[in-house]
Amino acid sequence: MRVYLISLMCPLIATVAQAQEISAICRYEYSIDDQGKKSDTAGEFSLKATYMLPAGKPLNVQLRTTKAPCFDFLATGDDMRIEGGCVRMLEKMKVYHRFTIDRVSGSFEESVQFNDKAGLIHYGRCTPARPLL
Repeated sequence: MRVYLISLMCPLIATVAQAQEISAICRYEYSIDDQGKKSDTAGEFSLKATYMLPAGKPLNVQLRTTKAPCFDFLATGDDMRIEGGCVRMLEKMKVYHRFTIDRVSGSFEESVQFNDKAGLIHYGRCTPARPLL
């Protein structure tokens, strides 16, 4: 019975040991609209990425941000990049956010679409809070 319980717990311990948490403050630098016009953008948001499954597995990262409307969603990540998005309804408008964060340089790209039409692409840089990106 003890051998059976130990064999059941080993994969769970391995999964917990692989969990990695990254916290960062991300600051906007500029945006490009659907007409290709570039403009400076101010503001920031914080994020916490928790790797729940081994790197490279689909939807292996839980992302939590202070950026509305995508406060909490799943993403895919590895040692180089984290990518994910969400779709939310705001009143009668469908808003689609897509995030890509480069873990090496700290740069990020956030695309925003409204009702499946062209929208904005925001660019900026994330600074690690703990541990390093």
